[in-house]
Amino acid sequence: FRSRSADWLRDVGETDLPPVIDLVQDLIWPLPHFYGAKVDISDTQAPSITLATYPSDLKISLHEVIRNALEAGATKVKVRAQSASRGATIVVKDNGPGLPPGVEDSLYKMGFTTYGNDPRHRGMGLYIASRLMQDLGGTIDVRTADGGGAVATLNVPDLGVTR
Repeated sequence: FRSRSADWLRDVGETDLPPVIDLVQDLIWPLPHFYGAKVDISDTQAPSITLATYPSDLKISLHEVIRNALEAGATKVKVRAQSASRGATIVVKDNGPGLPPGVEDSLYKMGFTTYGNDPRHRGMGLYIASRLMQDLGGTIDVRTADGGGAVATLNVPDLGVTR
């Protein structure tokens, strides 16, 4: 995580932009198959969103957000993507308990977990997701949603757009 993803690729001689991905079909679609809960990605009215970025970084970040929601007790997760200035915004909303009070500032710290000493939870998921988004030049924000549950917003830059 010491260098940005694009810098690492340049270091190994790869100067091309990452492949163009369609957020709805290529990125979001495989995720519901990993979980037993309902992950709703269907939105027949939403237009397709295409951007040039690193699909593996986005898949990992999105996977960690959804996994956290389900492990916290959510039984339904909605994922939506929309075009944004110079990229896209992905919103993940769940029906779980939301965040425990006072953890907002610690969520992205390496080793932070709300599961105490449970060895299955090492506090790396949102840390990795936030670092990947940061390396892409994007952001991730997880909050308790109005009315319950949690909402995560990933702002993803289109690396094919001149900054």
